Amino acid sequence: ANPGEHSVVIYVDGLGFSNSDQAINYTMTLTGTTPTSPSAGSLGGPTVQLAGTGFDSDVTALTVTVCGVEVAVTRNSFQELEVILPACPATVCTQSVSTCDIEVSHGNTTLTLTDKVTFNSDDTPSITNIDPDNAGTGGGKSITITGTGFTATTSDVSVMFDSVVCTVDSATVTQIICTTAAKIDLSNKDGVAVRISNSLALNPDMKPMTYMDKWSSKFTWGGEEENIPVAGDLAGIVEGQIIYLDINTPILKALVINGGHIVFDDNQDVKLMAEYILILNGGSLTIGTEDVPYTHQGIVEMHGNQQSTELPMYGAKTLAVRNGTVEMHGVEVTPKWTELGESAEAGATTIVVNMETNWKVGDEIALSSSSFSPSENEDFTITTINYADGKTTLGLGSALKYNHISLTQTIRGVEIRTAAKIGHLTRNVKMQGNVNEDHLEEVDACPQEFDPDQFAGQTCFMGRYGAALDSDQFGSQLMFHAASMESREVHGRLENVEFSWAGQAFRLGRYPIHFHMNGDVSGSYVKGCSVHHTFNRAVTVHGVDNLPVLCVDTTA
Repeated sequence: ANPGEHSVVIYVDGLGFSNSDQAINYTMTLTGTTPTSPSAGSLGGPTVQLAGTGFDSDVTALTVTVCGVEVAVTRNSFQELEVILPACPATVCTQSVSTCDIEVSHGNTTLTLTDKVTFNSDDTPSITNIDPDNAGTGGGKSITITGTGFTATTSDVSVMFDSVVCTVDSATVTQIICTTAAKIDLSNKDGVAVRISNSLALNPDMKPMTYMDKWSSKFTWGGEEENIPVAGDLAGIVEGQIIYLDINTPILKALVINGGHIVFDDNQDVKLMAEYILILNGGSLTIGTEDVPYTHQGIVEMHGNQQSTELPMYGAKTLAVRNGTVEMHGVEVTPKWTELGESAEAGATTIVVNMETNWKVGDEIALSSSSFSPSENEDFTITTINYADGKTTLGLGSALKYNHISLTQTIRGVEIRTAAKIGHLTRNVKMQGNVNEDHLEEVDACPQEFDPDQFAGQTCFMGRYGAALDSDQFGSQLMFHAASMESREVHGRLENVEFSWAGQAFRLGRYPIHFHMNGDVSGSYVKGCSVHHTFNRAVTVHGVDNLPVLCVDTTA
């Protein structure tokens, strides 16, 4: 019976019930624990049985506290309660060894155990590394956990990742090796739980274990090879899924990241190709992070043409972020732009800059005009790099067509520096549109030099500055646009990324990088990027607050 006063009634067959004015009182008692003198590391974790009598069968009527912290009753009967020791509160565990009370309350009655709980920080096992730190949802991956305070008795070790058991294969005092099981509930994010003799291991650096499936694996797509997306397919990544993009995709019709996440594999070059990419419900696309930039070549290539069907608001050939995050972080380029160190005449195949760079052979650079004519801007591929005496000599893949100056003059006592600028265009992380070969044509230069004056007469359509390679001028677009300006549902962190063949000519709202009517986007930024060979502006911001666009470090 539950503790408290209970009426006594006797029933006799044929005679009926007795009077009910007599009562018996059941008293709750608390007599001890199993194990006696319970102890734990500072994070708690061990299970303790509390012995006594008169415990209420309704656990919600009972309150059990350890060190003043309420704990859940995991099992109960009239004579026993089972609880899990919590982490020791910082206000109690002020020393390496601390003790505190276990109390059980029912109604107005509170009992305190004679045996106290001992928390010993020296007994707290600790995790220092998890390798690898990811596994597929199908299970079967061997994981090595290193740390201190473990045990060689495997039966005393348990490991769980997001509440999924990792079967312990072997253990020492410093290492645990376990094999993951299949993860069915993709929404569970309980994290890493390692217990040694029921004591929860400390994870001071918050070492993660992420369930992540490879794009190339048939198990990511239901276990059948024919389910792996092929050209023209619509692929979906749902909430709870983290997909490791480890191959170049075919040209997908559409990729819908609906609450899921795609992470580019940084063990190889990877290209994602699609006509439409839509990020919804907190999904994300990640190519490197701010702390760990992507080191291989990662490319997002959008496909389509002027006849492509346009999505409402977002259009075609688009990576559209409705509710979610795009993280693109390439390797730092130094410098992103500089000045020509010495004048270079037409016909030269080398130029000089007055500093050391981390540019590479094969990189593309732009050299600005030294005249009033923008048609004398030139692009080059670096073929050689030689650094000596504080100067870098760059070999070029083709000869200069025009003179480019670098000089310092003193005019009326004022030193004036005049030099052509050199912008570095290449980044290892890229977003680009595909080139529609059937739309390419050579366009001759205007018969006369283009005059940008608003009242000037022009000699050809759109004021061609010089001979050019023309196309449908229908490039890729990256558009951040949430449902509401107050929602703060879109995030874009773009760092050291190259955008080319982007933007869509003569179309309103179709830009290479476009933050549109999002309100406060604190935490988002565009920095260190290059934007070149585009058809409609570079970075466009409408109705947006707190977005750093670092143009000093951006080549556009």
